Amino acid sequence: MDTVITKFKIKEPRFAERYEHLFARYSRKWGGSEQDRLDKVKVFAKNYELYMYAFFLGLKHDRSIPLGSSEKSKSNVMRIEDWRPEALRNHLVACTLVKDGTPFREYDFMTEDEINKKSTELKEIVEAYTNGGLSILQEEFEEDKKALDEPFAFTELVFE
Repeated sequence: MDTVITKFKIKEPRFAERYEHLFARYSRKWGGSEQDRLDKVKVFAKNYELYMYAFFLGLKHDRSIPLGSSEKSKSNVMRIEDWRPEALRNHLVACTLVKDGTPFREYDFMTEDEINKKSTELKEIVEAYTNGGLSILQEEFEEDKKALDEPFAFTELVFE
């Protein structure tokens, strides 16, 4: 039987469609050379890098915005298990488990159905904090469309 973490990591999280322009502007869907990214103001090599950044930004500011059931969403960030670097991905998984609040011992006694349900709940936590982080980026973008084009703009947001 698969573990909750294994089931969780094979999921591909989604984000609100209204933030798609942030991915188009600041990341390359499937990578690119360093110079290519710089020429096009692409801070992140892959979409999942921006996704992870937005998750941690939302987590830092405790901004969680769950996807509504009728809200249009996108999933072009790959499965969680494919995200790199692995250490950062594992940190995201650990933070998600803590936010979920389920005592770790309970995972050992879950049925297959409970594991599937819990892994979906964990994905929804990631989506909510990511959408929270994306909303912060959206606010910055709306305030000044060029502000996030500055070399250290994304770094400064983390340390505010």
